[in-house]
Amino acid sequence: MPRRLIPFLDDNMHRLGLLRAVGPLYQFRHAELHDHLAASASPPTGKP
Repeated sequence: MPRRLIPFLDDNMHRLGLLRAVGPLYQFRHAELHDHLAASASPPTGKP
């Protein structure tokens, strides 16, 4: 994970067209990318 997430999103992901800014939020432009990332993410365990 980048140390400075918002600058990373602004500079890279938004510029490449992978994200779009909707007000203060970012959304994935491609549903397939969103689904892929959601499927590969492990659910939180609740442990620190």
